[in-house]
Order: sequence, then C-alpha cells, then structure tokens
Amino acid sequence: MNKLNSNEILAQISSNWKLSENNDLISRSFELNNFAEALELVNKIGELADSEQHHPDINLGWGYVEVYLSTHDIGGISDKDITLAQAIDKI
Repeated sequence: MNKLNSNEILAQISSNWKLSENNDLISRSFELNNFAEALELVNKIGELADSEQHHPDINLGWGYVEVYLSTHDIGGISDKDITLAQAIDKI
C-alpha cells in the first residue's frame, strides 16, 4: 500500500472532499435535516466501510456528519481511502 501525493489524491476525489494541509487526511461534511437522517447516513457509511474493511473516523451530531479518511499504517492517504471516498459519494 503506497502513500499518495496531493496531485494523485485530488485527481481522484470529488470537490466535496477536503485534503488536509499535511496531505495525510481527507474529510467531507454532510448537512442533514435532523439527527435521524444523520444517523441513517452514518449507518450506511458504516456498512460500506465494513464491506471494504477500511474504517473512517466519523463525527455525528444533530443535522451533520463529518467523515475523515486516512490510512494510519502509512501516515497518509492510500488507494483504500480514495476507493471508500468514491463509494461514500455514491450513497
């Protein structure tokens, strides 16, 4: 598993995702109408992450979800993060 550089990362993810200054994390925020919708999205992301065997950090609150992807073993972004980000975009 290789660590990707910022150009490789940005070329493969939608503009909804933000790349950290250190190029070691991508994140995306979702605004929803209420807690129930936010929880439903978290559950869908969780099922997807489990099927991919790659698990994001997720913050959940009333009307929002924040998703953070990084491959801790390599200290940066890997193909697994890109694949999961692309799959989350399709939910």
